[in-house]
Amino acid sequence: SIPEVVYPESIVRFASERPKLAITVETNLRRLAKQCEEAPGKGTFEYNLPPMNKKERMFVHELSDFYNIESKGTPHTNSKTYNFL
Repeated sequence: SIPEVVYPESIVRFASERPKLAITVETNLRRLAKQCEEAPGKGTFEYNLPPMNKKERMFVHELSDFYNIESKGTPHTNSKTYNFL
């Protein structure tokens, strides 16, 4: 059986306000986490996101932290590339 996932309140709150974005980010982070597990030590994986406001970016970083994935945004571009190490 799949263990129950208990998310921090801030992630739950954001997801209730922006469910579509939360599902998209969650799905892609799960894929990245799986890639990281399957290829340990392979370096950096990139995930391109559309421009986001501060609250949305914070959600991406919080959810990344939840999955123990280090995220780093690329500033000053039309879209954001998050490097997951």
